[in-house]
Amino acid sequence: MVGSEDMAALIGHADKAGAKLVLIGDPQQLGAIEAGGLFSAFADRTEPILLNEVIRHNHELDREAAKRIREGEGRDALSLYRSAERVTVAPDAEQRREAMVGDWWPAFNAGEDVLMVAKTNREVEQLNAIAREVMQAEDRLGKEEIEVGEAKFAAGDQVITRVNHRAAEIYNRERWEVAEVDAEKRRVVLEGIDQARRVEVGTGRDETFLYATPEIQSGRSEYAPMPPERDAIGHVAEASERDRVQTAAHDEALRAELSRLSMAEIAERYAKLDTPSRFEAQKADAYARQRERVEERRRQYEQAVANREAAEGLGWRERRQALPRARESEGLFRDRLSENIEKLEGMEPPRSDLRREREIADQILTKRSEQALAAARIQTPSYIVKELGQRPTDPAKARAWDRGVEGIERYRQGFGVKERGSALGAEPKGTSQSLAREAVLRALREAQLRLGRERLAKSKERIRSIERGGFGISM
Repeated sequence: MVGSEDMAALIGHADKAGAKLVLIGDPQQLGAIEAGGLFSAFADRTEPILLNEVIRHNHELDREAAKRIREGEGRDALSLYRSAERVTVAPDAEQRREAMVGDWWPAFNAGEDVLMVAKTNREVEQLNAIAREVMQAEDRLGKEEIEVGEAKFAAGDQVITRVNHRAAEIYNRERWEVAEVDAEKRRVVLEGIDQARRVEVGTGRDETFLYATPEIQSGRSEYAPMPPERDAIGHVAEASERDRVQTAAHDEALRAELSRLSMAEIAERYAKLDTPSRFEAQKADAYARQRERVEERRRQYEQAVANREAAEGLGWRERRQALPRARESEGLFRDRLSENIEKLEGMEPPRSDLRREREIADQILTKRSEQALAAARIQTPSYIVKELGQRPTDPAKARAWDRGVEGIERYRQGFGVKERGSALGAEPKGTSQSLAREAVLRALREAQLRLGRERLAKSKERIRSIERGGFGISM
């Protein structure tokens, strides 16, 4: 991913110094952000040494599929997985998750190191919930649980740490199994999965206590009448509700301008904001990639510091052997981190005005959708009742109902749908509206399935298949 300009400079320095330049890489990988192709040109015009053996996979099928994907033969790779019955196609998201957990559990229960991987955090949460139900049914989780945020953990759960805490020897992206839980003291003991290490961590949160004196209400009739009676600290509550945020005048003007627009006009403007010029997009992409490099170098440097500290704690014989290497590695990653930070500081960040306008537009769209949802809870329109029924009392089903309603209302307001007899109105006229409609329909069908309206969901799916030409009649 080295650009041609940087590559040419590197070649020039090596030639001037009389050094030998060895280039290592893969021309089939993503190209450089800047003008590139020089490395690929070298590979085409010379006889490079090729490493063709795939060693990252244990099974021959995976190795062969990886080769075909690299060579651009994705369909063939998928056919290989299908032939080995490694592809499961479920009719809906819920059954897909159940199939994943159904395949995961026997391997996990047998002690294999097996993971489920999903694209979104929401999907991960749903898979985790199903997996925990299975583990609880099989008595693989402890009875005592501790709640952290909105999640619950018990002995037997597996977790991934997301922060670095060198004093406790805990690092980002490490996997652990919960060994013990003390809900009263809010402490958990973690057993390392990727490393033989046992640590104890606390999950308690600091509490805030307030100290105040009652409001003094003296009769100052010469200035103002006696204020109405309030509770002892009503003045504190009133003060806490005042908005003291100093908003930029430009932001306020922009917010006022966008607020006067209809949902359809905001959506149209929002779409335009998401399609910056090619030059701006390249700059933003390059800046984002450099920030990722800085964070990666920072993680490497922190790990090198931890390794050096660990080496200093060894016995004198082991320390004499390990410490010099650890110090050298620490210095190397410190230099690399400094170089990447310096390069990032020299780059022009993406235009903040466009980013801020997108943020404000999104805030307005979200607020209006929330208002529509609140109104639907009070008096549910007939088109929502037709699709989802009345809002259930069961909390889980109520959340599914809310998501379905929010999707419908955002679509209706975004595309100016006014019909009361149909949730999504007439057929779309443009590509963007068609895509948005399909996304809402998928979410709506999932909500219907969660609400126990499977027959309605499947019936609507058959109708849509016929409309798309999914069925034909032979004479």
